[in-house]
Amino acid sequence: MASDRITNDAEAREYLAALDRMAASGQITEDECLDERARVLTLMERWERGRKFNRIFLISLFGVLVLAAIIVFAVTSSKPKSVGDRQDDARAAAIVACRDAIKDQLKAPRTAEFDDESVLWSGSEARVSGAVDAQNSFGALIRTQWSCTVTMDLDGAKAQRVTSAYLDD
Repeated sequence: MASDRITNDAEAREYLAALDRMAASGQITEDECLDERARVLTLMERWERGRKFNRIFLISLFGVLVLAAIIVFAVTSSKPKSVGDRQDDARAAAIVACRDAIKDQLKAPRTAEFDDESVLWSGSEARVSGAVDAQNSFGALIRTQWSCTVTMDLDGAKAQRVTSAYLDD
């Protein structure tokens, strides 16, 4: 039959209209018309299922590609820290730990202003020293030198323990 040569929806609709005209004019019987319509409609349904599958496949593929792009971006943008960055992090962590320990010894810790801080390293131990301006018991702002020793964790990013903290009187 001619339905075997139909390749798209437009041709199928034209063929269905032609079948109706042929059945109306008596060129084919009503049963032949119904059988051929059923074959064409089945073919059209199969095409529609294929289009739906293709849409779902393309949407899924797009989603996977977006997810892959996000993963690649996340992996490439989180570069490992350079040695200099790690040293800066370790230095900052040691200073913060020592500042906290020194503040615990001040009469007015909220008034503390730290200055002239230096860090000397010996393995995983940091010796931090500097000056702090803070109010004394009488409310006068006094500058005091201080020193502190802190043990750092293995990667040097966090202070493990302050082993000593002294205010030089």
